[in-house]
Order: sequence, then C-alpha cells, then structure tokens
Amino acid sequence: MKIGLLADIHGNAHALRAVLNAAKEKNVEKLLCCGDYVGYYYEPDIVMALLNDWDWDGISGNHEAMLLDWLNKKNRNEIIGKYGSGISIAAEILAHKTLAHLYAMPKVTKLNIDNEKVVLCHGSPWERDIYIYPDADHGTVNKMFIHDPDFDVLVYGHTHYPVIWE
Repeated sequence: MKIGLLADIHGNAHALRAVLNAAKEKNVEKLLCCGDYVGYYYEPDIVMALLNDWDWDGISGNHEAMLLDWLNKKNRNEIIGKYGSGISIAAEILAHKTLAHLYAMPKVTKLNIDNEKVVLCHGSPWERDIYIYPDADHGTVNKMFIHDPDFDVLVYGHTHYPVIWE
C-alpha cells in the first residue's frame, strides 16, 4: 500500500490541495497525518473536508491543543501574539462535529499497516510539543527509538523539517 505522510497543514487548504493532487497522481492509497490541521492559515474547514475525502489516520498536534484552550478562553492573548489569528478563525468556522473529531484524536497512535507497526506522534512519542530537529543529538534520536521499541516506523511532525533516521 502506498502511504502519504502529512503534518503541520495549519489550515493551508491551497497547499494541501496541491499535495493531495500530487499524492493522487502517485497512487497514494492512505494518508497518515501527524497533527496541526489548524493554525496560521484560515481554511481549516476546507482542510478537514479535503482530508475526509481520503482514507486517513491522524493524531492531534499542539495547535489542536491551542484550539481547545481558545474555546475554553485560556491563553488567548499568548496564542494571538505568538501564532496569529488562525486559531481564533478555526474556533469560529469549524463545525461542532469537526471540533469533536479533533478533540477525540489521540496524541500518539499505533497502527498496523501491511504488517508494519507504525507509530504516529506530533513532537515525539513522549511529548507533543517538543521540537526534535534533524540535527538532534544522538541521545535524543536514540530516545525516539527506545521510548517504545515495539514499532517498525515512527512518523512525527512539528518541526516543519523532513528527516529520516534508521
């Protein structure tokens, strides 16, 4: 099965549409999404509709946590000051059903795909809002592999940088 890996869409429906068109051309059958569907950009409703046209599994990211904070009237000044108005827009336009779906998503999930054990997380398996960059020290990289050694593939986002470790 051909799998597409996505993370940190941040409400950018225009970019997601281009990525999904390319995925379709490459015969991708399933998407694995590592969180942050909302934030920064202003079309989270379209993002979720585009994803829902696919077979996909996902987890929540730190921006989904911020969205929950926003709806609970927590940290609003900090969220707007640091991240702009994308979270507030998402709170206004997303349907209750979509918000409930986002809140129900786990922080980490384990999947079995074609007899491969796959772990999806946002920042790391142990903390959603930690940044692990491609130049992370050996100890941190090793921790990614030994935190839960029962997987074949670990997929994460958050940093906005691609990396492959073996």
